[in-house]
Amino acid sequence: MSPASKDKQVGRTPNEKLHGDLALGENPPSASNPKTEFYTEEVEILDGAVKLMRTKQSNKIWQMRVWVGDEKRHFRKSMRTRDLDLAKEKARKTYYQMMGQKEVGNKIFSITMGKCVDEYLEF
Repeated sequence: MSPASKDKQVGRTPNEKLHGDLALGENPPSASNPKTEFYTEEVEILDGAVKLMRTKQSNKIWQMRVWVGDEKRHFRKSMRTRDLDLAKEKARKTYYQMMGQKEVGNKIFSITMGKCVDEYLEF
């Protein structure tokens, strides 16, 4: 095995080492390519912890996105409204519920099937 192949990360989550230190609500760095803009509008609330956005496919419905650092994934949810003020209110409520779940030790996302199989095989 060459020295270069030892440093190469193998697996499904290549950003695990990159974003492991980000807390709930902190966003990982993102690459911006103006040719492939997916979001038509973006609004940050709660000091940038939560992003509200519209996509081309969403028919002007607001969606929220939060980086969950412990689980190294984005949480995304439709706010089911076209009104920005109502979307902000719903996003704040959802974010504070997530914070409460994290505070008591619950996970935001369920376990993946691959991890479930690995744990079963170890048992």
